[in-house]
Amino acid sequence: MLNAQFMSKIDVRVWQFLVLCASDGIDARLVGGAVRDVLFYKKTTKNARENRGSKSNGRNGGNDVLGKLDFDVAVDGSPDEMICFCKKHHIAFFPTGIDHGTLTVRFKKLTLELTSLRADIETDGRHATVVFGKSFEEDAKRRDFTFNALYVDHLGNIYDYFDGVNDLKKGIMRFIGDAHLRICEDYLRLYRYFRFWGQFGRGAVDLSVLPSLNEIKNQLSILSIERVQREFFKVLEQSWPWRIIESMRGYGLLNALFESDINFEKNVTLFRKLVIYEHACGLAPCVMRRLAALMNGKDVQAPFKLSRINQQKLTFLIQQHHINDVAFLKPEFYVDAALLALPHSKESVFQNIKQSKRLKPLPEFPLTGADVVTCGVPEGKEIGMILKKIKKLWIESNFVWDRDHALNVLLSFIRPTA
Repeated sequence: MLNAQFMSKIDVRVWQFLVLCASDGIDARLVGGAVRDVLFYKKTTKNARENRGSKSNGRNGGNDVLGKLDFDVAVDGSPDEMICFCKKHHIAFFPTGIDHGTLTVRFKKLTLELTSLRADIETDGRHATVVFGKSFEEDAKRRDFTFNALYVDHLGNIYDYFDGVNDLKKGIMRFIGDAHLRICEDYLRLYRYFRFWGQFGRGAVDLSVLPSLNEIKNQLSILSIERVQREFFKVLEQSWPWRIIESMRGYGLLNALFESDINFEKNVTLFRKLVIYEHACGLAPCVMRRLAALMNGKDVQAPFKLSRINQQKLTFLIQQHHINDVAFLKPEFYVDAALLALPHSKESVFQNIKQSKRLKPLPEFPLTGADVVTCGVPEGKEIGMILKKIKKLWIESNFVWDRDHALNVLLSFIRPTA
């Protein structure tokens, strides 16, 4: 049973919703990530406070980690019964995955995902045909890892059908049932295995439990890139992801993901150094920056679907511009590009760490086109040319000019033509 201290780490509205279900005779239990992370609370909270410096939202007992979680609730009512329940209590709902028994609800401005108890009776490695039931144990059997099949009811009682609590405490990654069969049911579980091992596992990753990559390599292509991208980016967002990336490389998953025969060993070494320098610099993880390090130039094509802004940033960073060119062309990417250059440096790691600690966003260029016009230059192309020349000199000065000095330089450019 969860004690009061742990229960307070989850938003109180979750418990209110579970109590409301119980009052209507519905057995509803919190399941999955929220339960897992509550039990892992001390470690995850410490890491989050050190690496994010996030503040409490005041709604969940001052917890910095669990307030950001998605709340999944397993219910013993059918989708139709849960729709009637929501209508009865005037709870907004959205049939986001109704064929698989999933409703997304808004309860007192909190989003919860309700899923009816079910069993997967047929799978093709991506989709499943399901049948709804009343057994939480049968529902647990369809889940991937033992510590993801933990349920908690409205009283704080824990239901652990496969010793997941003990596995979580020991840092053991264990599939529910045969690992090969579970991966073949949904090939995304291969990516999830590495991600969760990086978060909760202890010791080296156990690749022996996984099927040979050659056996399933062709089947991985049936996964949608959106699902793969979501899992892979969650790896890149972790505080220290390099050991996960190295294990994925050792298994061969990086080459399968990027559809490339490139030897990623060098790239992963560069990636590991980048993560070290990020921490020294005090920067939060950045997926595009880390992707650029992993891709190491133009030799790998990213298979991901990115927003226009992220695609522009990634494209720019993998081109590995000279740092002064970055300051001129894309000053907003200056720190990213400077960090990416450090793993290629011939200096020692110690010296590069010292240099990374000094990295700061560039100051704003002290002149504008209005300054040039004020000094007597008529509007036109000449304004831009003058600003470009002065900006290059400002960059070469290591950005030390103040506005007065920059204005004096501007005047020295204009006087000969006055």
